[in-house]
Amino acid sequence: MKSKPVRPITFIFSMLIASIGFSQAKYVEIFVDNGEYIKGELIAIGSDILLVRSGDRVESIERESIRLVLPTKPSKQSSRISTRTTGSYRNAARPTASNRPQLKHASYNLLDNKWMTEVSGGFYPITPFVVDMSFTQWKRLGGSWALGAGVSWNFSDYSMAKFSLQGRKFLSKNGVAKPFLNASAAWSPTAGFFGNTGWGVQFLEFSPVKQVTGGLGILIDTGQKLGLTGQLGFAATYYSTEEVSWDNRRIIASYQHYGPYLLMGFIF
Repeated sequence: MKSKPVRPITFIFSMLIASIGFSQAKYVEIFVDNGEYIKGELIAIGSDILLVRSGDRVESIERESIRLVLPTKPSKQSSRISTRTTGSYRNAARPTASNRPQLKHASYNLLDNKWMTEVSGGFYPITPFVVDMSFTQWKRLGGSWALGAGVSWNFSDYSMAKFSLQGRKFLSKNGVAKPFLNASAAWSPTAGFFGNTGWGVQFLEFSPVKQVTGGLGILIDTGQKLGLTGQLGFAATYYSTEEVSWDNRRIIASYQHYGPYLLMGFIF
């Protein structure tokens, strides 16, 4: 009668156990041909079977069906018996929500910087200075407050260089989205025509342009030393003009514009 061939994994496992001996209990995880696996305390090795205590039961496993044997540790709750787990090792080998590596958010926070620079652009639609391009240097005052000094160029019908002082209160310092309140007071020493708007006017002089704003915004912190900002609010703009027309009539007028504004930009 022919003897059954011995699988290499079975032979290696037998030699491993024989070399270590049974001076203390061995806990193993055994994978078999049908896709199941058993965890438990190895209590006996026979010529054809292994005996494994798993929970309150003793499992008999044919050595010919064994595909893989891995050492494991006993359950911390019991020094004598480990927990039995039976299932498909093909499915068990796949990462699950519990053992899949978790991606962590970048630890860099823009609001940890003492100084920040913001470059933005937007619109003031209810004024003759519709398009806005701004540069603002911010200094954090501690806590959730920041103070900024900025310069911008506004143009459409008229153009002006505008200087501003701004205050910003962050409603949240952590997380990706950081909402804030923003208020500013701006001043321009003078303004002028932009393009060909001055047809029929011999002379036009502007008083200083004054503007105050207040709005709500959000900072999206990418975690890579760069953030995106968006801001929506209300602006009030005041100025007066002295105009001399082509027939030498002098016209002095004061203007007040109230309306929304929208700004978007980058901060770093």
